[in-house]
Amino acid sequence: MPESPLRTAVDPAARALLTLFEGPLSSVRFPDVDHDILEELAAAVERAAAEVEQARTLLAAAEAELDARKTELLARAQRAKAYARVYAEGNVELGAQLDAIVLPRMPSRLGSHAVERPGAEPDVAPKKRGRPRKSADGGTLFEGAAPAGDVAPAEDVAPDSAKVPKSDGRAA
Repeated sequence: MPESPLRTAVDPAARALLTLFEGPLSSVRFPDVDHDILEELAAAVERAAAEVEQARTLLAAAEAELDARKTELLARAQRAKAYARVYAEGNVELGAQLDAIVLPRMPSRLGSHAVERPGAEPDVAPKKRGRPRKSADGGTLFEGAAPAGDVAPAEDVAPDSAKVPKSDGRAA
């Protein structure tokens, strides 16, 4: 049978000694130390561990509430700043004061803590969609080909059958 979390608060060596005082040493009494005193101290340790666990649970709940309140405040502050920017469009001084206020961005699911930078571009450009270009340097399909002006007119070129002799597949 597994031990409860409260029973594990007592050091295993102290628990083993307490077990000895429950068994073979149950009738032995030393000054300020006997089975009853050790059992009472072990119970006090377990109670204190339970209080600590309860305090941790309350702390976690309080921290979650604090985070929720901070998130709500940040969202409202960002909305207020956006409204104030519209309001201050004609007022250069007020606009400068608003631009000096840098609010953190809303935390994402990944937990980033980015900061809003007025007039700044996003850190990462969105990924382009579609098929990538065949040549990144902008080169043409036929590198080193003659420009269009250097091509001979079609009537000056001999037909393909006249240029290439037919072969029966054997090497010459």
